[in-house]
Amino acid sequence: GFSMAQIGDLLSQWRDPDRHSAEVKRLASQQLAELAQRQQELDQMRASLEQLVRQCAGDHSAHCAILDGL
Repeated sequence: GFSMAQIGDLLSQWRDPDRHSAEVKRLASQQLAELAQRQQELDQMRASLEQLVRQCAGDHSAHCAILDGL
């Protein structure tokens, strides 16, 4: 899940024998925070979609709660 720029930073750190592990840890911690944020957003989207699916009759009528909710 690292961006190309982050991978470049990590490769630079890997190649640098004088690197500081604090920088590598900072990059990884930043990625963890971004993943947690994305997970929270996905959880909210999933909950919204689950609610819409429950509200949709799924029959032959033209009314659709899912389309109304979008």
